[in-house]
Amino acid sequence: MMKSIRVDARGQALVEFALVLPILILIFMGTIDLGRGIYAYNVVANAARDGVRYGIVNPDDTNGIRSQALANTVALDPGQIDSPTIACSPSCSSGNRMTVAVTYHFQPVTPLFPTIPVTGRSTMTIE
Repeated sequence: MMKSIRVDARGQALVEFALVLPILILIFMGTIDLGRGIYAYNVVANAARDGVRYGIVNPDDTNGIRSQALANTVALDPGQIDSPTIACSPSCSSGNRMTVAVTYHFQPVTPLFPTIPVTGRSTMTIE
């Protein structure tokens, strides 16, 4: 009688592990997605910064500003990046401020989360 109870206890541990495993995998994938999201934000913020750095020296070259910003989006899906937006206040002349914003649509691997827009903005004074 005691032997049959022991055998059942080992099977119980396997069933408990099978019930907990999906939750552990979901937590693990969420941690990976968090790291990927932080990486995407850093890349987008640096791309906006590089675009505005080019723009404060060449404020009339909007295509150059956009291409400089997009050239620095390393390891991101180019199809998920919106065209960088450029804004000057009040005008794009010396002494005024220029802002460049780059938006990336981050798609997590974890199925519970939707696509998240990640935006990086940088503002500098035009030289």
